[in-house]
Amino acid sequence: MTWGVENSDNVLPEHGFGNLSCVTSPFSLGIMGASSYEVWRRAAQCISSIEHLYLDTITGLRTLPEAIQCFSSLRTLSIDDCGDLETLPEWLGDLTSLREIHISRCQRLCSLPESIQRLTELKKLWITDCPALSEKCQGEDSHKIAHISEIKFEELKPDTSTSC
Repeated sequence: MTWGVENSDNVLPEHGFGNLSCVTSPFSLGIMGASSYEVWRRAAQCISSIEHLYLDTITGLRTLPEAIQCFSSLRTLSIDDCGDLETLPEWLGDLTSLREIHISRCQRLCSLPESIQRLTELKKLWITDCPALSEKCQGEDSHKIAHISEIKFEELKPDTSTSC
């Protein structure tokens, strides 16, 4: 099952996640254009079986919300077009079920946390249109991702990066 939340700042806080709070089977959650941290608080309270989390076009997101720490079943984390994202938190290394991380169009993100080395089940890392992050991961931070079997760096559009 896949469930999506789009532009939810004015809707979700009042209505919660409804019947999803009862879901026990694994499912995917996509959040697009929702900047309210209330979304994350409610997600953490209601949903423990998220296996795939897709974050897309979330303005003002400078780091991942702490509520994501509660998604202990998370296997795939995809972050796309979060232009304000600057850091990934050290607690990312505590999400030991993670198998894949996809990061695209996050120009301000310049490095991965040291804790990514603790993700021994992480098999796939794809970084697309994040020039500063790609450069650092292929250079001075390559030791952080040496344990990952499938690593892919792509630049699909002209470099408009923010220097770090």
